[in-house]
Amino acid sequence: MVVKPELEELVNVLEKWLKTQPHLPQAIEKPVLVRFIYSMFGDVEAAQRLIELNYALRNKHPHIFLQRDPTDQESQQLLQVADLLPLPGLTPDKNKLLLYRLIDYEADKFNFTASIKVFFMMADLRFVIPDEAGMCDGEVPIFDMAGYSLRHVARTVFSSLRVYMKFVQEAHPVRLKAIHVLNCPSYLDKVLTVVKPFIKSEVFKLVSVHLS
Repeated sequence: MVVKPELEELVNVLEKWLKTQPHLPQAIEKPVLVRFIYSMFGDVEAAQRLIELNYALRNKHPHIFLQRDPTDQESQQLLQVADLLPLPGLTPDKNKLLLYRLIDYEADKFNFTASIKVFFMMADLRFVIPDEAGMCDGEVPIFDMAGYSLRHVARTVFSSLRVYMKFVQEAHPVRLKAIHVLNCPSYLDKVLTVVKPFIKSEVFKLVSVHLS
């Protein structure tokens, strides 16, 4: 466990290191650096590698991470179709719950790539603003599949899915503790056929499926 004085000292080490890395952003907010350190359990070298990969992937896929605007039409339409909600507070074991669900079930309105872009925009904003409940020990995403149909599955953009899965599994400064999937449809096997090739075995073991 990294305590606060040690964390501040390690962040200072990261800030000094960043000044020697001109290919990386020089104005990374301190709460973001705290997340990189904390997610790596205080290992500065591991945090440095995570930062390198994080920004390498951002630059490699600008259509996801750089060419984005929360006020543009596709982002606003996505926000009318789906909720991406960090729930307030922390669980008793200090985990942050994140709820993802459809609020409009019409598949023609669902833009898969826009959902990925909005996810990362919201994550970036959330990481810049310290949580009032304090730093979480880990994160637990909850995917509510209610209203998710085979027509939604057919709208999957595999290039965007590949970017999303690589980033959240290898470059995201979070400790993933569990993944819950609610209201699973009868065709769950078809959904898994789409996503399983992109999921690491250790991450797949964190998935719990709930039929209702």
